[in-house]
Amino acid sequence: MDLIVEAPVYRPPVEASSLIVQAVLGCPWNKCLFCYLYKTRRFRVRGLDELLESIRLAGAFYSDFVYSVFLADGNVITLRNEYTKSLLKELYKAFPKLGRVSCYGGARFIVRKGLQKVEELAELGLKKVYMGLESGDDEVLKFMNKGATVQDMVEASRILHRAGVELSLTVILGLAGRGRALRNAELTARAVNMMMPSELRIHTLILSPQAPLFNYYLKGLFQEADWREVLTEAKRLIECIEVPVKVYSHASNYVYVSGQLPRDRERMLRTLDRALEDPSIVNFDRCL
Repeated sequence: MDLIVEAPVYRPPVEASSLIVQAVLGCPWNKCLFCYLYKTRRFRVRGLDELLESIRLAGAFYSDFVYSVFLADGNVITLRNEYTKSLLKELYKAFPKLGRVSCYGGARFIVRKGLQKVEELAELGLKKVYMGLESGDDEVLKFMNKGATVQDMVEASRILHRAGVELSLTVILGLAGRGRALRNAELTARAVNMMMPSELRIHTLILSPQAPLFNYYLKGLFQEADWREVLTEAKRLIECIEVPVKVYSHASNYVYVSGQLPRDRERMLRTLDRALEDPSIVNFDRCL
């Protein structure tokens, strides 16, 4: 179920059963080297009246069947608060059983919005924000043109926590490139510990030809980590995370490893050890 005007639309896997409402098209930053999602799409905001009318129409047919809503595309958090507040009010009015509205939110946009405005959105039902940390190494973030530092990430997480908004965090194994697995894992775990997300979504870098990073790879400016380095990085990351967090594994990973930390740490590490010892259980047919 969706309210979209331009496909494709990307959303977190757990939002598969959510109503997808495309409030913006594209991403207002759209400069990350590793990302291919919106490179052919010009960023623009849908007209509010048009969007509200679409929500009312959907509510007339599906009012009893919508329990969660995901606001697409990238970084909806950047919208003016008055726009988003009107959107949230209409969503909860149209769908009386709605329990959660969520969206992607980049750290730089959350910090710029500030605590008071995020609190306003939380009070009207913004319950969850998906943020891409990607790496806890500022050198990696700078090279990848993430547009935010680790300190920005930490500050954004504090704003979300104080506002009462759930934080779901994404990291990308292999993003540091060849030979930097352990350093990247340790710095990323350090950032995760400071940010204290409720969820950690672990992805692995896949060099998409549509992403700017692919050209860096072809020119020898980025060397891809092999599968053993990536699994070693995953192992060290899980070893170093000290805060309680639910870990989800993405389809891009070589091995499916998920669980609740710290409770499932040893089981998750055993899975990675087995994969390092026996490549036959490694998933080499990964997907984006």
